[in-house]
Amino acid sequence: MNKVSLILTDRSRIEADWLCPRKRYWLTEYRDEHTSTGLVPASNPPAFTFGLAVHEGIEAGIKGETAPDISEADMTDDQKDCVTAIVTGFFEYIWPQWMTDYEPVVVEQELEFEHDGVLFMCRPDLILKHKRTGDHWYPDFKTFSGSFNYHRWVISLQQQLTFLACEKALDLDLAGAWIQGLGKGSGRKGMLYHPLVFGYRHPGVPGVSEPTYGVQRRTGFQRFNTKEYHHNGVQGWIQQLMKKHPDMVAKVYPQSQPIFPQKIMDGVLEQITYREQLIAKTREPSDHKTKWAQHMGIFPQHISQCDTGWGQCSYFDMCHVSTIHKNPIGSGSFVPREPHHAAENTMIQMQDGD
Repeated sequence: MNKVSLILTDRSRIEADWLCPRKRYWLTEYRDEHTSTGLVPASNPPAFTFGLAVHEGIEAGIKGETAPDISEADMTDDQKDCVTAIVTGFFEYIWPQWMTDYEPVVVEQELEFEHDGVLFMCRPDLILKHKRTGDHWYPDFKTFSGSFNYHRWVISLQQQLTFLACEKALDLDLAGAWIQGLGKGSGRKGMLYHPLVFGYRHPGVPGVSEPTYGVQRRTGFQRFNTKEYHHNGVQGWIQQLMKKHPDMVAKVYPQSQPIFPQKIMDGVLEQITYREQLIAKTREPSDHKTKWAQHMGIFPQHISQCDTGWGQCSYFDMCHVSTIHKNPIGSGSFVPREPHHAAENTMIQMQDGD
């Protein structure tokens, strides 16, 4: 079947639909004279910007490339320092351990598989092959703050779709996956506390004794940014932590128990396919009144998700502020969604050519 005739979907739009169908509508189905690909907020939430910077830094390091410049990123200086420290620590602490037993075989590769006219698109961070057993594993990177609770990923769409994509697109059976945590530290009274970013230093006596360093506040010690550590900055600080305080570094990089393919996905795949086929029908031409009636019914608004304990939905203003709803791009609050999967970009190019 030609890709142009397929219905395209991916994890982000599926999960948006599960959370609130109206959010899914704004994300990928909304159309006006300015966009044919849906809408995204004009500015990303801080957590998204931070997580993306960490992922891109690790991806670049795995590929042997220079990490993207984050000096102009929409983050605080502390957040930028934290990104640098997390990425640096990963390649000092985690990556050498993995390379002892594994070799990378897939790095951010586009994977696709088709099921009943629906093309599922995904891009796993990394696939590793065990050097001794030949088994293939999928480590998935997740930034976190507070305690590391991986249980919500045991039956996670991202991992389960990746299992299916590797099987169908690469003819590769994954032995399993694991979640590699990347700790963001904690914040108190506007200050970041992170063992790789900040330590404590006693200045010593000039001309008599060298500065003394520690990981806890003590009399005479002052908090300092580890990029100022006189033995090779952040990298040197992490190396000495690994020797003297390995448990402290380990807490920044916890790893989950193995996650395995679930038979439940057979039914979930059918459920997703049916829903995507239904959504695709709303894209067929019809008059405006009929179209909006379809959208109201097929993309109901789950008002329990408008403002939760985790914060306001990123599409709150689209649903609740009439001036933005009438002109989302003109308001400056939203911009056209930029597709990031190869199949969708190809489809758009072919449709534009028609």
